[in-house]
Amino acid sequence: MLEDHLGYGDEKKGGRPPWCPVLLLKVLILQRFFDLPDEETEFQILDRFSFLRFLGLRPGDVASKPP
Repeated sequence: MLEDHLGYGDEKKGGRPPWCPVLLLKVLILQRFFDLPDEETEFQILDRFSFLRFLGLRPGDVASKPP
């Protein structure tokens, strides 16, 4: 259902694979709950282990490819 609302296109055309829709939803929840702009959200995800744990990521996962 999330993928339909995100409007992910046809993956056969190439390009970077889309991010996990659940991960994107969790990031939006963090942004709304803590009233963070995009840049500050990125910083806090890289800085706080609690944010990483909520997102289901490990410290090395953020800088690499999507889960």
